[in-house]
Amino acid sequence: MLLFSTVLTLKPFVTCDDLMHLVEEWNRTSPYEENIIHDFRWNKETSGTFGDEKVNITIMHDQRNNIRAIRYRKRDHNGIHWDTDYIMHCNDHTLAIRLQRSYSEDALTSAQDYSAPHFISLLVDKDWLEVDNALKIDKKPLYITSLNADIIGDVVTGKESYKLPIVFVSSTKYDSDPLDVLALAKKLKGVAHVLVQANLDYGYDIRTACDSMNEYDGAIGIYFPQDSYGHRRILYHGIDEYDVVQYSKVVRQVMQYANAKTIDPLYTWDGVYAEVLRYELAEQREKTKCLMLDKQSKASEETAEDFKTLYQMMMEEQEKLLRELQEKNQMIASLRQEIHDREVLVHKDEGYLKCNTEEDLYYGESREIILDILQKAFRDMPDNFGGIRRNDVLAKFLESNPSTGALEQRKEEVKRLLKNFKGLDSTTRKGLKSLGFEITEDGKHIKLKYYGYSKYEICFAKTPSDVRSGKNNATTIINKAF
Repeated sequence: MLLFSTVLTLKPFVTCDDLMHLVEEWNRTSPYEENIIHDFRWNKETSGTFGDEKVNITIMHDQRNNIRAIRYRKRDHNGIHWDTDYIMHCNDHTLAIRLQRSYSEDALTSAQDYSAPHFISLLVDKDWLEVDNALKIDKKPLYITSLNADIIGDVVTGKESYKLPIVFVSSTKYDSDPLDVLALAKKLKGVAHVLVQANLDYGYDIRTACDSMNEYDGAIGIYFPQDSYGHRRILYHGIDEYDVVQYSKVVRQVMQYANAKTIDPLYTWDGVYAEVLRYELAEQREKTKCLMLDKQSKASEETAEDFKTLYQMMMEEQEKLLRELQEKNQMIASLRQEIHDREVLVHKDEGYLKCNTEEDLYYGESREIILDILQKAFRDMPDNFGGIRRNDVLAKFLESNPSTGALEQRKEEVKRLLKNFKGLDSTTRKGLKSLGFEITEDGKHIKLKYYGYSKYEICFAKTPSDVRSGKNNATTIINKAF
């Protein structure tokens, strides 16, 4: 699965040799001993694989196109394979960086997060990356004040565009950041520029520069380079802390855009590998031709059987290389189709069902609610004694779209919190807030607003009237919010 993909332009003075030495330095100075490949040493003739089955580096050189490709592979303790590819085009000073994840049969796949490759931070620290239309490729956010409000103003009004998406983070009405902007910039380094409103004092200057079209009150705007992606606005639903849902949405949308872009196969590991195999096959054919001519000239000195054996061995080697090349080409074609399908279904709202336009309050909310409704409908259907088409279609749909269990977990957590409700103690208050409820008190009543929305307000007495009050309150909350 492709997790991270970007193509960066290097400054003209940076050579492929410089990058290879930086890879060597990155490996040697890793703070994690288990990630260091101790037998890796680079020189201009270096190629092949170094390390062991748990962690290794493979170097490949496409001499005809002057491309150097590096794959760093790690298998963690959960049985997950992490492949980080660095494809360096030495002639045009470009570097493709891609992170992919795959699983072994015994892998433990729960909650596996990832970070942008640390190598990008090294490139930033050395100032080796070309600017993107005057914006520096950075791992830190750019704070917007009255002095540089024209930067976001030109983006919002369409006067300026950049190769990478622009993420603009506005201040909340409490004059704070809606999310961890340092973590966001670090997560999106190399794939987006993160611009942050310095504080509320600059609201007027930003609004003026943007012709009043900018985000505000903690909302975040994502401005994509391509018109087909356009502009996305993600609202702030935090209460008194960072909005982790908003953070997840921003990261997911930027990464989906970056990973869906079609790139030249020579900017991928498999594409370079296929090119190297193609070159080796051409060389092998030329050698075979020369040997055949030489063999014919010496036919009188050697037996026909020897010639037949030698020729057969060469043809078998050619067939092997050709099969490998075809397999890699099929893999590339499959990956291209996967990217295309993702772009169509995710970004163009086409496919089996239209994308939901209601904004999720937590990751995957709409999907889980719809599946919950369908599962209930399926349970209420009559028994399928004689075969009912609707039953079969819905059963297969639910089988192909399993629930993550997030909605059911929220329901069970509410029941647990209010099981023996005797009043709103600190534990219950903290638990409800973690589920997205804003809590206020009004006389003898407690008011809950789901993610701050008045239309999702639940009211119940501070003091329970009987032993069933907690259970009844939990049912009311579940029906209203979930």
